[in-house]
Amino acid sequence: MSFSAVLRYPAARIAALGVLACVLLTVRFSPNWASFYYGLRDARAHVSGIVPGAAVDKAVFSAFAARGYYVLEQSKDLNAQIDDANHKIVRWRLLMPALGRLLHLPGWLILGLAHLGCWVLVTVWVAMAYRQAGTEGRPARDALCLGVIAGAGAPFFTSMGLLGYYDSWLALGLLAVAVAKPRPVVWLACLLAPWVDERFVIGLPLALCVRRIGDLDPAASRWSWLKQQALVPLGLATAYTVLRLKLGGAGGSQTMSQYLEQFVYSGGISLGERLLGVWEGLRFGWVLVVVALVGTWRSGGPGRSLEAGLLAAGVVLTGLVGLFTALDMSRSMVLLVPVVPLGWRLVTCAAWWNRYYAAPVLAGLALLLPARHVVGSHARRVDNFWSPASALVVSHNNLGLALIENPGREAEALAHFTKTLRIDPEYAEAHNNLALILAKLPGRQSEALAHYAEALRLKPDFAEVHNNTGLLLATMPGRKAEALTHFTGALRLNPGYAEAHNNLANLLGTMPGRQEEALGHYAETLRLKPDYAAAHYNRAILLEAMPGRQPEALVQYAEALRLKPDLPEAHNNLALLLAGLPGRRDEALAHYAEALRLKPDFAAAHNNVATVLAAIPGRQTEAIAHFAEAVRLLPLNPSVHFNLAGQLERFADRRAEAETHYRQAISLDPNFKAAREALERLSK
Repeated sequence: MSFSAVLRYPAARIAALGVLACVLLTVRFSPNWASFYYGLRDARAHVSGIVPGAAVDKAVFSAFAARGYYVLEQSKDLNAQIDDANHKIVRWRLLMPALGRLLHLPGWLILGLAHLGCWVLVTVWVAMAYRQAGTEGRPARDALCLGVIAGAGAPFFTSMGLLGYYDSWLALGLLAVAVAKPRPVVWLACLLAPWVDERFVIGLPLALCVRRIGDLDPAASRWSWLKQQALVPLGLATAYTVLRLKLGGAGGSQTMSQYLEQFVYSGGISLGERLLGVWEGLRFGWVLVVVALVGTWRSGGPGRSLEAGLLAAGVVLTGLVGLFTALDMSRSMVLLVPVVPLGWRLVTCAAWWNRYYAAPVLAGLALLLPARHVVGSHARRVDNFWSPASALVVSHNNLGLALIENPGREAEALAHFTKTLRIDPEYAEAHNNLALILAKLPGRQSEALAHYAEALRLKPDFAEVHNNTGLLLATMPGRKAEALTHFTGALRLNPGYAEAHNNLANLLGTMPGRQEEALGHYAETLRLKPDYAAAHYNRAILLEAMPGRQPEALVQYAEALRLKPDLPEAHNNLALLLAGLPGRRDEALAHYAEALRLKPDFAAAHNNVATVLAAIPGRQTEAIAHFAEAVRLLPLNPSVHFNLAGQLERFADRRAEAETHYRQAISLDPNFKAAREALERLSK
């Protein structure tokens, strides 16, 4: 049988039109997940063994794919803990992980069930429109148009573009309640869909309202319809809610009061951003929702006026509840999906709809206009098949970050950041991370500054880059003024940026007459972050250098060590202060010992402890040993040679060694007057 002959069958035509709609939507609104898979397969193999396996998975499944990691963990163990507050909500969305575990599905297929749901959803749209077109004598292209118009919305974008999200199946569950004729299908949807996404319970009343309008029979009483069609679905939803609350309450997610505080009363999300989220949820599907509301009301009458009012109230209330109980504002509009087919059924009967070819026009606009994911105050363009997948870009960047944490792997991290920028040259975070590594490599500071500048061009409000640029400039001769500008720029963008306050204070402390300003910024740092050990340490260094402020420095060193006892530099500096105070020499020696335990090759601590030991009768030999270790660690430092020589000079049988070290100090620093005088004294 030829292909054209096959297409004479309605089911074959529906399948063909469904595939065509799905292909158009997938190419336009889905990342290239095959590219993601192959792009990371070798990278994961390379990084594994260097970075723990779980850390590699978290690096790969990050940002737009982060939820996928937890879904796969749940498929291995349904009780797997979710340590990310942004994804704790999936703790009880167990249907897909349980299905994967029961059927022993590979990970890619468990995540791919969301994509399969998209194709099923679009095919269902096509089938509904095709059957309606057949009864009304309309062209089959209408079916393709509905598939594209209704499909080009957040349920498709989210399920296809963000791993671990199954909004397509939630939409199918709501559609089943609204339009499926067999009641067992509705009951099955009410049993399973809440375990895909608990928001099904919120959308169920509206879906039942749409079902009532579609089944409306003036001869049937509303009570009779309620008993026959709605009682079981509502009972199943109630049973799920009771069981769900008994099993785990909010499941670690926010309480209703927290939701209200974050979303309803929050000033961080403007009305415009909320309206953008509403639009992106259904996009041109909103035309059909409006038609459903207006058309149902205008076609009213005694048997339909109440249902029309309930539909309008249901759309408004369901939309508001969805919008104000989720940070993913575009996704929240999935709850209104059941209204779309009702609008389609009404609008295709309108003369203007057919006269102006509204269906193909809207379908074309739905494909042409770029779509966005709207999360809080952030709107990110939806990926398409021919552009770099955002998840691939972020994953390479995160693999680089994972490698940075392993000493000696900077070159490999550099390669991943470079790969990130080769895929997406406008990824500001990767420019920043690449610059962080380059800044530490000899002779590559100019490249680092160029990448910082590019990151700020792409993202001018990137406070962290201003801070990092300031840190690098502060180490470069003659560029302190520029560093100051960047630190203040970081604080202008983020006044609560504790690290930038600390870094600005460090810089001001080196500038004449600005020590009090520096202390003010240290105070602000510690107000914002009281347990910031480095800020206590840095503040102590500045106080120690200021006349009469040594007692305060002692307190700050002690606090730094209370918070972070493994700071050898703080132990050394505290010991230096204590050694100059009456009766506190033993405390000083204890801190020197701890500094050397933590950092055995700490040359300054060896030199300093030797100075204290040299003044204690009977401990000169220990002093010589520490001075000698300081010389071994710093053989080109004239001062440590001088100190060792001075201690050796006390022993008659070691004066020759002393002379050698005095001469070495002079050879390293010909202007070392004290060494010359000591050598002359020794030669008499």
